[in-house]
Amino acid sequence: MLANLALANLITNTNLSQQNAIATQQAMNELQISVTGKVVQMLTTLGPLEARSAVDVLTNNELAQTIADLKATIAAFGNRGDSATDAAS
Repeated sequence: MLANLALANLITNTNLSQQNAIATQQAMNELQISVTGKVVQMLTTLGPLEARSAVDVLTNNELAQTIADLKATIAAFGNRGDSATDAAS
């Protein structure tokens, strides 16, 4: 009888220990998800300075605008030349 009580006590302690480990792991996972969400929000939310800098970089770049214009011109003349060659053949 004493052996059965000792075994029951051992099983109960093991069960409680495993439940405690699972609860701790779940709490750490929830904390990790929360921290990850905050970091993603911090990285993806632009402040006024970052937003203005992005607008300046994308709109006030004369070299990029010139390159885009040249590419558009080449594409326009390139397409026209291809159709002329297709019509001749």
